[in-house]
Amino acid sequence: MRSLAQPCGTHLESGHARSHAHPPRCHPCRGVPEHGESHMPSSQKLSSRSEWGLSRRALLAALPSMLATLPLACGAEPSPSPAITHRVYFDVGVCDAGVNRARTLGDTVACEAPAYLGRMTLGLYGDVAPASTASILETIRAGKYDQSLINKVLPGQYLLLGHQGPKRLGYVAGAQCSQPNTDLMQSASFQLPHRRPGTVSLAVTENEDEQYLQRLPSYCNVSMLITTGPGPVPSLDGQNVVIGELLDGFDVLAAVQRVPTFYPSSNRRAFNELGQVFGDKRANLAAKRWGRPLKPIVVMAAGEIRET
Repeated sequence: MRSLAQPCGTHLESGHARSHAHPPRCHPCRGVPEHGESHMPSSQKLSSRSEWGLSRRALLAALPSMLATLPLACGAEPSPSPAITHRVYFDVGVCDAGVNRARTLGDTVACEAPAYLGRMTLGLYGDVAPASTASILETIRAGKYDQSLINKVLPGQYLLLGHQGPKRLGYVAGAQCSQPNTDLMQSASFQLPHRRPGTVSLAVTENEDEQYLQRLPSYCNVSMLITTGPGPVPSLDGQNVVIGELLDGFDVLAAVQRVPTFYPSSNRRAFNELGQVFGDKRANLAAKRWGRPLKPIVVMAAGEIRET
């Protein structure tokens, strides 16, 4: 039997001979066998699990900001992030109640004075995704994100903002780009992964803009995803263009995730998945409503941070 402190690949002599032709494989980081066997008494195992359970909540609360600075694998150097060429901000608030039913013609569905949650500061990768970055900057400078809603929040995955449509419904209205987005035509634009909390990407597969808008010659995609953590979101990889990262405001990201959202029961989700298998378009439309905040989450203002 090999002690836990014994280096990987060495063995202690015992009364029973062990074949050294095929030594047990060791985990590259922990240096313990991968046979599933334990060197710890069962009573000690229970104690360790109990200690882990006591600290789990505190660890989960700190995970997003911790993971943002950790490498992907133990002992491996983290891949360097692309250079940040522009910094922008989004001031976020939440309404105490649901839809503003006292609104008059031209008013938005949001309340008049949302409770301020804080500011999210994003760094954009203008060298990696120049066309997408230009589209976002142009929309911000035109004030199109102001008073729009964060229209989807999936805790543990991402939030979605920048949905286009009528201003009175809390959407981004009239977003137009001076140049077509050539990033969408290049496979290299889809190579960066959604690995860390706060990864910002241009929503392509997750874009929920109406089809009639996307067919317009002047259409410009400005929907953005921000991953919430604590882990990666591989389902977004290769299908959405990573354009930046969250630099500051992880507490705001956490506050947004605490807002109640619509999510159906497990039975309804199962029926929905069955409908999607059979190609029922109604199932896809219903699934788009999942993650809708039950209280309006408002982008109160958005702007560019100029370097001085």
